[in-house]
Amino acid sequence: MFKTILVAADGSHYAERAVEAASRLAQSCGARLIVVHALFARLPEELLHMAEAEHLVQPGPSNVGVLAGGPAATAALGARPMAEAREVRKAIDAIGQRVVAGAEEVARRVGVKDVRTRVEEGDPARRILAVAKEENADLIVMGRRGLGRLQGLLMGSVSSKVCSLAECACLTMK
Repeated sequence: MFKTILVAADGSHYAERAVEAASRLAQSCGARLIVVHALFARLPEELLHMAEAEHLVQPGPSNVGVLAGGPAATAALGARPMAEAREVRKAIDAIGQRVVAGAEEVARRVGVKDVRTRVEEGDPARRILAVAKEENADLIVMGRRGLGRLQGLLMGSVSSKVCSLAECACLTMK
């Protein structure tokens, strides 16, 4: 039925349920599973606290969550020293790798043979859609809510954007 399933993972409870469901579905269909972690140019407060708790970055008020790189990020940094921006970037990369590694572990435990992971930078909905197109995904699986609560309330959730714009089937997990 499905040959390529993409699952969006951000470390949230709903995303964990999506990873489990996508893994079981991929295993039963013999499909390849693409795990994508996409993060916008700001580090959500929940992930920043996780990075500090896991000692991925030094705790403190300077870790505001702005990425280094690109004109928008550079403008957002203002006078902030690049060393602080590198710490935040380091946290984002470490969290992304940890999230996809955990998802890959779940998929392999379930018995998925072909698992690939991608950590993407940019607007999560756009990156998920782009990766789905690049990988020729038949199905996108994601949690109904992720870690970006405030943005989701104000601008619409990533899952609703992806479901509205995707060229393939979508499954959202509660």
